[in-house]
Amino acid sequence: VAALLYFLMTLEDNEGKTYPTKGRVTGFGDAGVVFIEHETIPEVMESMTMPFTVRSPELLKGLETGDAISFIFHMTETDSWISDIKKIRPEDLNLPNSTPKAEIPDNVKVLQAGDQIPQVTLINQDGQDFALDSFSPKILVTTFIYTNCPDPTLCPRMSDQFRQLQTKIDATKQTDVHLLTISFDPKRDTPEQLKKYANRYTKDFNNWSFATGSAEAIGKTIGAFGVTTRDAGGNLIEHNLSTAVISPAGKVVKIFRGNTWTPDEVLEAIKIARS
Repeated sequence: VAALLYFLMTLEDNEGKTYPTKGRVTGFGDAGVVFIEHETIPEVMESMTMPFTVRSPELLKGLETGDAISFIFHMTETDSWISDIKKIRPEDLNLPNSTPKAEIPDNVKVLQAGDQIPQVTLINQDGQDFALDSFSPKILVTTFIYTNCPDPTLCPRMSDQFRQLQTKIDATKQTDVHLLTISFDPKRDTPEQLKKYANRYTKDFNNWSFATGSAEAIGKTIGAFGVTTRDAGGNLIEHNLSTAVISPAGKVVKIFRGNTWTPDEVLEAIKIARS
C-alpha cells in the first residue's frame, strides 16, 4: 500500500517527475537558491545537503535557516526546481543524526584572482598523465564534476555549458583556449568512465579534456579551487560548484561559483585573460 501511495504521489507530467520531499533549510545562495538538507528521495538521491532553485524568489519569503519544510522536487532531463514549500514540525523530519560538512584538504590555500594554480599531475580520458600547469601558453577554463551526478542543474549543467563554450570557441577560432573538466570522484571516475561520459558532450578532445587522478592530486586540486565534497552514500557525492578561467601564465583570472554563470560570461573572462 505504501509503495502504491508513493507511486501515485510521484507524478510524471509535462514538466518531468515530481517528488514530495522534506528537509531543513541550511542557508541561501543567489536569488532563488536555497540550501536544504533533505531526506532521501527514492530512486533519485540519498539524504544530503544541496542547493535547490525556485521559479520565483517570492516562494522563499519568510523562510529562515533552520526551518523544517516540505516541498515538491521537480526534475526533468535538463532542469530541476522546487515548489509548494510549507513549514512543518521539526520532529516530522527523517534526517541522519548528523551531516558532516565537507572540508578542504589541510594546507591547501583556496585560490583567489591573481593566484598561481597548483602544480599537480592528473590523468586524462585517454589514460595519459599531464600537469595542470602544462597548458601554457593557452588560456585554461576548468570546471569540476562527477559522472554519477543525478541533478541536471549541477554537474550535467556544467558539462552542457562547456559543450556550448566549445561550440562558441570553435566557431570563433579561439585556438588559444583549452577546456578541462576534472572529476572529484577518482575512485569511480576512471579514464574509461570519463571517456564514456565525455562522449555524451563532445567528440573533439583537442581543446576539451576530461581528467581524474590520484586521491591526493584530486584533493589538492579541488581544495585549491574551493570545491568541497562529502560521500552521501549510494555512489552519490554532496558538493558545490566552481569554474575558473586561468591565464597563459597559470594565474587565476576569475572563479565562477555555483551554476548561474553563462558561456558568454566565461568568454568575457577569457578576453580579460588575454589582456
